[in-house]
Amino acid sequence: TDIDETTAVLHGSVEAEGIPAYTERGFVYSTTFSNPTIEEDGKVVASGNGIGEFEVALTGLTTDVKYYVRAYAMNDDGISYGESVLFYPSNPDYVILQDAGLMVQRYDLGDVGWNSAILLCENSTVGGYDDWRLPTIDELGVLYNNREHIGNFDLDSCYWSSSVTSDSYSYYFMDFRTGNIYLVYDKSYNYNVRAVRSLP
Repeated sequence: TDIDETTAVLHGSVEAEGIPAYTERGFVYSTTFSNPTIEEDGKVVASGNGIGEFEVALTGLTTDVKYYVRAYAMNDDGISYGESVLFYPSNPDYVILQDAGLMVQRYDLGDVGWNSAILLCENSTVGGYDDWRLPTIDELGVLYNNREHIGNFDLDSCYWSSSVTSDSYSYYFMDFRTGNIYLVYDKSYNYNVRAVRSLP
């Protein structure tokens, strides 16, 4: 919980003390392995003992990098792990796709025609930035491929791109049900809008 760009609060629960009783509990985390272990990955120890819930605030995380985390408890006989959970430290207003060189807003700006889509993006000031824009059709493909990470897309709808044909008579959009790309002649159709900006 309480995830932001560099921190997150991790929650675990010990349901049985074990025989002999456990001597250490906490969390292990990794940006590479889906089931992190004490032997190979990062570890943070939680104070206390006995059964019940415990938590630790994890700091110094890297924004928009995936983290796998799971709780652990150990006694003299070995280590018991909880279920692995995936999360991304991120800004609540936008997601950074470093490999694509893009920053993407977390929420749609509306369901409007193409001209209004352009204006909605250009007039947006999310995160204090004033250079938001409508994504190209290629960039929209990147958004589609990262739709679960970015979140809040209407997966039963279509999204405008800024791309047009060379004769400027047709406009590209993407159906987020399938990821298929289409052309439309009438730019007054209402499709969803998600703004992006280029990373410096």
